[in-house]
Amino acid sequence: MALKAEQPVNLIAVLQSVTLHAKDTLQEVYLSLDFSEKEAKNIDWKRVLVMLQECKELVVLHIFLWESRWHSPAVILNRLGLTKPFANLRDLSLFGFAIPNTEIASFFESFSSLKTLELHHLEGQDYELSSVIEAVAWGSQIVGLGVKSTVVPRSLELVVGLLDSKSSDVSEKALDMLAELLYEGNSEEEIKVAIGRVPGCLQKLVGLLEKQEESAQGGLALIILDNLAMQRQNCIPIASCPRSLQWLLAFFGSECKTVRWTAASTLGSLADEYRVNELAVQLAPAILQGLVNLLDDERCFEGLVNLLGSSSIATREKAAWALSTLAEDSRSAESITAVPGFWQKAVKCLDPKEGAGSEWTQDMQEDVIILLRYVKAEAGVMEAIASIPGSLQEAPLKWLTVKQIVQQVNRTSVISWSTLRPAISSESLAVNKWL
Repeated sequence: MALKAEQPVNLIAVLQSVTLHAKDTLQEVYLSLDFSEKEAKNIDWKRVLVMLQECKELVVLHIFLWESRWHSPAVILNRLGLTKPFANLRDLSLFGFAIPNTEIASFFESFSSLKTLELHHLEGQDYELSSVIEAVAWGSQIVGLGVKSTVVPRSLELVVGLLDSKSSDVSEKALDMLAELLYEGNSEEEIKVAIGRVPGCLQKLVGLLEKQEESAQGGLALIILDNLAMQRQNCIPIASCPRSLQWLLAFFGSECKTVRWTAASTLGSLADEYRVNELAVQLAPAILQGLVNLLDDERCFEGLVNLLGSSSIATREKAAWALSTLAEDSRSAESITAVPGFWQKAVKCLDPKEGAGSEWTQDMQEDVIILLRYVKAEAGVMEAIASIPGSLQEAPLKWLTVKQIVQQVNRTSVISWSTLRPAISSESLAVNKWL
């Protein structure tokens, strides 16, 4: 039996009607309830469970309270005190419910046959799970409960299943819940892995990117994908989703700077995985042109607050980082250097006065130096400077200094900015006078 209630219903009356006719055959019950926290607290949950105990063949029971939060349960099941245990219940999911510490032992006595369990964790709570094999506790111990869990939480599957709902309100709420889980979760790595493992989740998020221009859903889906891409295990699955790389490329031309930054950030994270580089070249070769364009995007001089909240990074730095990673593959390096305007834009990034005073300038220049090493930069940089009107007459000594820098770049396997900084001083490389 499956019941999805988007407004308050008399749950007791509904269950009475069902159990009266199906108590000898009902094996699975799924309740998705969009009740307010107050409405959920007013339900007699002990009576609900006693009624469901009449279903002797019941094996699976999932109750999901939409208005509950991932890290704060809506209902605390006090004084449950069932007189007899569920005889055959193996799979119990209670999203939005928690059990007080003082009653956890009696709770497990009432569900003595459980193999899979999902509920909310209360701070300081300790569990003894003799029969449970797979368990998830939402809250401060999302994969805890003393059991090494390898399953995707049932509640997470339910939320992902609603991402492509025909109701925009439902799909937007599902997106909000995923975003909340990512930003408020305490087991960050495990959460990202769990979300990425839900069948169809990444493809649904990519599908929502199409709505970026017409609603907030596409933008939020992009932010979630950017966050998930920071977990290496998710990189290839994201890049393998049909049109994922093409959508990232399309967003480089967005009028919204946050969208441009987030798209570049996502691609930069994906490019950390070598096999993604090959996919990018095969599926979306124009992505290289998009990255080079970002290097010269004056609108993007402002910083991007990193989604992790730990640093500020500009789109130029993100583009240079992604390009330097892509260039590790020799075929990608050749494609990058063939993009019109690449050399001039890369050299301009080395100007010490570019973004002077911004905290991300050093990172940007370090990434460009690494990029130049991978693409065997000497000839290209020389041509780029020679193509600048008046450069040979005005600054021959500076041109020689650049050549020395590039030679050092090509000889150095590990780039040290402290080593190169003196050579790229405003006195020895005044690129801003030429460009």
